[in-house]
Amino acid sequence: MPLTLWRGERPLGEIHLRAPIAAGQLDGVLLPAADHPPLASLWQVRMPPPFGDAVMEQALEPDVVAQRGQRGTHANPGPVTLAPVGPDEAPGVPPADRLQVRDAAGATLPVTLVMVLEHRPDPAAPNPELAALPPGALVGGSVWLVTARVDADAPAT
Repeated sequence: MPLTLWRGERPLGEIHLRAPIAAGQLDGVLLPAADHPPLASLWQVRMPPPFGDAVMEQALEPDVVAQRGQRGTHANPGPVTLAPVGPDEAPGVPPADRLQVRDAAGATLPVTLVMVLEHRPDPAAPNPELAALPPGALVGGSVWLVTARVDADAPAT
């Protein structure tokens, strides 16, 4: 079943599954669209009721293999100021910027979390898994990993 990743109504690319979807977990590699927009490492999580249709987002540091173990600790920036939203607006990420996973028919899968992580392999010690990836997976020295949790009890929309 071909799956694609979207940000709002913009296609980001096809998801090449690394293993079959199991226990509601999807793990894959993004094959960016030909005119792919700039990508950033981040995760988005859909908040459960009573928060309504809220989606929160957090930026992530890219996974740079050559720098593992060399990074310092990152301090939590602390609380941020929240902007008030109107009665017709959902809090958090606007719908036009929300990540979606769609199936071959274009239906949006009911995901509760989507993570996109830039993985920069070490050219001096390539991972054998990289050789097995389809053409187009390695872009500018990076591979984009996609992880999502799919609510198996909710229908696709």
